[in-house]
Amino acid sequence: MIFAIYLILLCWLVLFKFALSPAMIPNMRGINLKPFRYALANMTHLKEVIYNVLVFIPAGVYFSAIFARKNILLGTVSATLLSLIFETAQWIFSIGVSDITDLITNTGGGFLGMLLFWIMGKIAFRERMKIFNTLGVMIEVAGILMLMVFPVF
Repeated sequence: MIFAIYLILLCWLVLFKFALSPAMIPNMRGINLKPFRYALANMTHLKEVIYNVLVFIPAGVYFSAIFARKNILLGTVSATLLSLIFETAQWIFSIGVSDITDLITNTGGGFLGMLLFWIMGKIAFRERMKIFNTLGVMIEVAGILMLMVFPVF
Protein backbone atom coordinates (compact mmCIF):
# COMPACT_ATOMS: atom_id res chain seq x y z
CA MET A 1 0.00 0.00 0.00
CA ILE A 2 2.80 2.42 0.92
CA PHE A 3 4.67 1.51 -2.27
CA ALA A 4 1.51 2.18 -4.31
CA ILE A 5 1.07 5.61 -2.69
CA TYR A 6 4.76 6.31 -3.35
CA LEU A 7 4.31 5.40 -7.04
CA ILE A 8 1.26 7.68 -7.32
CA LEU A 9 3.16 10.57 -5.73
CA LEU A 10 6.16 9.81 -7.96
CA CYS A 11 3.93 9.99 -11.06
CA TRP A 12 2.47 13.25 -9.85
CA LEU A 13 5.95 14.65 -9.27
CA VAL A 14 7.74 13.40 -12.38
CA LEU A 15 4.97 13.67 -14.94
CA PHE A 16 2.79 16.47 -13.63
CA LYS A 17 5.24 18.49 -11.49
CA PHE A 18 2.68 18.53 -8.64
CA ALA A 19 0.18 20.37 -10.85
CA LEU A 20 -3.23 20.80 -9.24
CA SER A 21 -5.01 21.47 -12.52
CA PRO A 22 -4.40 20.58 -16.19
CA ALA A 23 -3.52 24.21 -16.93
CA MET A 24 -0.55 23.97 -14.54
CA ILE A 25 1.03 20.99 -16.37
CA PRO A 26 4.01 22.17 -18.40
CA ASN A 27 3.61 21.89 -22.16
CA MET A 28 7.04 21.22 -23.55
CA ARG A 29 8.84 18.46 -25.33
CA GLY A 30 12.55 17.95 -25.41
CA ILE A 31 15.19 15.30 -25.28
CA ASN A 32 18.74 15.40 -23.96
CA LEU A 33 20.95 12.42 -24.76
CA LYS A 34 24.19 13.93 -23.40
CA PRO A 35 24.65 12.91 -19.76
CA PHE A 36 25.25 15.73 -17.27
CA ARG A 37 25.38 18.30 -20.07
CA TYR A 38 23.46 21.51 -19.64
CA ALA A 39 23.26 24.68 -21.73
CA LEU A 40 23.90 26.71 -18.58
CA ALA A 41 25.68 25.08 -15.65
CA ASN A 42 24.28 26.29 -12.34
CA MET A 43 23.20 25.05 -8.92
CA THR A 44 19.70 24.25 -10.20
CA HIS A 45 21.10 21.32 -12.18
CA LEU A 46 23.03 19.99 -9.18
CA LYS A 47 19.85 20.17 -7.08
CA GLU A 48 17.92 18.34 -9.79
CA VAL A 49 20.53 15.56 -9.84
CA ILE A 50 20.36 15.23 -6.04
CA TYR A 51 16.54 15.28 -6.05
CA ASN A 52 16.43 12.60 -8.77
CA VAL A 53 18.66 10.34 -6.70
CA LEU A 54 16.69 10.95 -3.49
CA VAL A 55 13.25 10.48 -5.03
CA PHE A 56 14.19 7.05 -6.42
CA ILE A 57 15.74 5.64 -3.22
CA PRO A 58 12.31 4.36 -2.03
CA ALA A 59 11.86 2.58 -5.38
CA GLY A 60 15.10 0.72 -4.74
CA VAL A 61 14.02 -0.18 -1.22
CA TYR A 62 10.68 -1.56 -2.35
CA PHE A 63 12.05 -3.33 -5.42
CA SER A 64 14.55 -5.01 -3.09
CA ALA A 65 11.72 -6.11 -0.83
CA ILE A 66 9.77 -7.46 -3.81
CA PHE A 67 12.77 -9.28 -5.28
CA ALA A 68 14.34 -10.19 -1.90
CA ARG A 69 15.79 -13.50 -2.97
CA LYS A 70 16.67 -12.46 -6.50
CA ASN A 71 19.75 -10.90 -7.99
CA ILE A 72 20.30 -7.17 -7.31
CA LEU A 73 20.44 -6.76 -11.09
CA LEU A 74 16.68 -7.37 -11.26
CA GLY A 75 16.02 -4.49 -8.85
CA THR A 76 18.36 -2.19 -10.77
CA VAL A 77 16.68 -3.08 -14.06
CA SER A 78 13.27 -2.42 -12.44
CA ALA A 79 14.34 1.06 -11.26
CA THR A 80 15.81 1.78 -14.70
CA LEU A 81 12.62 0.65 -16.46
CA LEU A 82 10.45 2.75 -14.14
CA SER A 83 12.58 5.79 -14.90
CA LEU A 84 12.58 5.01 -18.63
CA ILE A 85 8.77 4.81 -18.57
CA PHE A 86 8.59 8.25 -16.96
CA GLU A 87 11.10 9.79 -19.37
CA THR A 88 9.32 8.29 -22.38
CA ALA A 89 5.89 9.44 -21.13
CA GLN A 90 7.22 12.98 -20.69
CA TRP A 91 8.33 13.02 -24.32
CA ILE A 92 5.21 11.34 -25.75
CA PHE A 93 2.78 13.62 -23.92
CA SER A 94 4.90 16.80 -24.23
CA ILE A 95 4.98 17.33 -20.48
CA GLY A 96 8.70 17.62 -19.91
CA VAL A 97 12.19 17.02 -21.15
CA SER A 98 13.36 13.44 -21.50
CA ASP A 99 16.86 13.48 -20.12
CA ILE A 100 19.49 10.74 -20.01
CA THR A 101 20.87 12.37 -16.86
CA ASP A 102 17.52 11.75 -15.17
CA LEU A 103 17.62 8.10 -16.23
CA ILE A 104 21.15 7.71 -14.83
CA THR A 105 20.46 9.51 -11.54
CA ASN A 106 17.10 7.80 -11.01
CA THR A 107 18.78 4.42 -11.54
CA GLY A 108 21.51 5.47 -9.11
CA GLY A 109 18.89 6.39 -6.52
CA GLY A 110 17.20 3.02 -6.99
CA PHE A 111 20.55 1.29 -6.54
CA LEU A 112 21.22 3.30 -3.36
CA GLY A 113 17.80 2.25 -2.05
CA MET A 114 18.67 -1.39 -2.70
CA LEU A 115 22.00 -0.93 -0.95
CA LEU A 116 20.23 0.69 2.01
CA PHE A 117 17.79 -2.23 2.15
CA TRP A 118 20.69 -4.69 2.15
CA ILE A 119 22.54 -2.79 4.92
CA MET A 120 19.37 -2.62 7.03
CA GLY A 121 19.04 -6.37 6.56
CA LYS A 122 22.44 -6.81 8.19
CA ILE A 123 21.49 -4.52 11.10
CA ALA A 124 17.81 -5.30 11.72
CA PHE A 125 16.64 -8.06 9.38
CA ARG A 126 13.21 -8.72 10.92
CA GLU A 127 12.36 -5.06 11.53
CA ARG A 128 13.64 -3.50 8.32
CA MET A 129 10.31 -3.46 6.45
CA LYS A 130 8.53 -2.05 9.49
CA ILE A 131 11.21 0.67 9.70
CA PHE A 132 11.02 1.45 5.97
CA ASN A 133 7.22 1.44 5.94
CA THR A 134 7.08 3.75 8.95
CA LEU A 135 9.57 6.11 7.33
CA GLY A 136 7.63 5.88 4.06
CA VAL A 137 4.36 6.85 5.70
CA MET A 138 5.99 9.73 7.57
CA ILE A 139 7.66 11.07 4.42
CA GLU A 140 4.48 10.70 2.34
CA VAL A 141 2.34 12.47 4.95
CA ALA A 142 4.94 15.23 5.31
CA GLY A 143 5.10 15.60 1.53
CA ILE A 144 1.34 15.79 1.17
CA LEU A 145 1.12 18.34 4.00
CA MET A 146 3.84 20.44 2.36
CA LEU A 147 1.93 20.37 -0.90
CA MET A 148 -1.20 21.52 0.87
CA VAL A 149 0.64 24.40 2.56
CA PHE A 150 2.92 25.30 -0.40
CA PRO A 151 1.00 24.11 -3.48
CA VAL A 152 3.56 25.38 -6.01
CA PHE A 153 7.27 24.62 -5.67
